[in-house]
Amino acid sequence: TEKACIYLTSGSGWNEITGNTFYALNKPAMFFDNANQTVVANNIIEGISGAGTIYDIQIKDSNRIVITANYIKIADDGSVGDGVFLTNSDFCVVSGNVITDNRRYGVNISGSTCDETAVVGNVFYNNPTGAVNNLGTLSVVANNS
Repeated sequence: TEKACIYLTSGSGWNEITGNTFYALNKPAMFFDNANQTVVANNIIEGISGAGTIYDIQIKDSNRIVITANYIKIADDGSVGDGVFLTNSDFCVVSGNVITDNRRYGVNISGSTCDETAVVGNVFYNNPTGAVNNLGTLSVVANNS
């Protein structure tokens, strides 16, 4: 099966994903797996659903990913997940997004192997586990509402 609508893996870098709408999908909108230097901006991600825990955007083993000015919301069908999930990824930025109704975290920095992540200037609504889970090292979480 496909891992995501947009799946970037080893060797992917210097990408821009802008101005798209991802709606009513049964898989993540984006999955970065050992991909680097990518900007995700001005997208609408709404209605992502699936069995188990699902992520609107998953960042794994990837560095310098910038998520900015997006609208991110999981499906209203009871699906459970995080808006943005990071694991083992460094120097990532999540800023200026509206992240809502994800039934877990808006942004989940899942472990100490995520270095220097910045989560700044986002608007969070109805992410019941919390707006941001910050288990990262030297992360900055500031000016979010």
